[in-house]
Amino acid sequence: MNKSVVLAYDNVGQADRALALAVWEAVDRGDALAIVRAHRLGRWTAQPPEGTTEPLVAWRDSVGEALEQAVAAVRARRPGLPVETRIVSTTVPRVLAMASEDAELVVVAEHARAVPGRGLLSALASGLLAEARCPVIVMRGASRPTQDRLLAAVDVEGSCEPVLAFGFEEADRRGAELKVVNVWNEPPIHEYREGPERRHQMAQLKSSRQDALDELVQNWRDKYPEVRVTVSVATGAIGDSLLRASTTADLAVIGAARRGTDRVGVRVGPAAHTLLRRSACPVALVPLG
Repeated sequence: MNKSVVLAYDNVGQADRALALAVWEAVDRGDALAIVRAHRLGRWTAQPPEGTTEPLVAWRDSVGEALEQAVAAVRARRPGLPVETRIVSTTVPRVLAMASEDAELVVVAEHARAVPGRGLLSALASGLLAEARCPVIVMRGASRPTQDRLLAAVDVEGSCEPVLAFGFEEADRRGAELKVVNVWNEPPIHEYREGPERRHQMAQLKSSRQDALDELVQNWRDKYPEVRVTVSVATGAIGDSLLRASTTADLAVIGAARRGTDRVGVRVGPAAHTLLRRSACPVALVPLG
């Protein structure tokens, strides 16, 4: 498959939501769908526990049945969608990082057995997300009615074109509104100033950021004239602001800086880390640069 959407499949937790999203993304993008199931048996492969015979074969049979059910669900939804399955005996992060080399998008469901309070990020931040070569959508939040709104968090002082490109394209395909936000903390020096002078300085700084954000967004408005866009600048704790905005969004899009010219993958920053752990909606992590 030359172009594909890759789904990290585990038939627990939010697997059904992840499957439905991956199918929709593949169909709308005109791509094929690759459903990947990965697991490392460790020492079981060479030395099964007492009373256990051929664990690798038994595991593959069990997984194969689950994948067959997933494929049947895909074909029931979209009979013409090309779909393949892959069973790989290695870690989930590693196999998905490899799969992302040729994929346009990877979709991952939060694991139902993840550690409470840490969630999926604990399992994947050092693997898939740290080695991702394409955008990754992590299923977050509970199932709810469609909000018809996407959230794109950008940094006007850094690289944000990939986030805007992904956000506008996704909003255009979904027929949804796109809310572009820039959240920043006030410079520490201003915390000790009071009165009209401080308010005037802060108003100037906010206006300057608003102008910069409007300029960045305008090119994408011209390219996607049908997309309804709102642009806003806010001050305060970035993570908390994005979490509040995620309660009225179908997808939160945020960037992650690449690890360097000679290394693949991305670094998950504090704001993205917060969204991946606690967002009320799915999160798209987009490599920057």
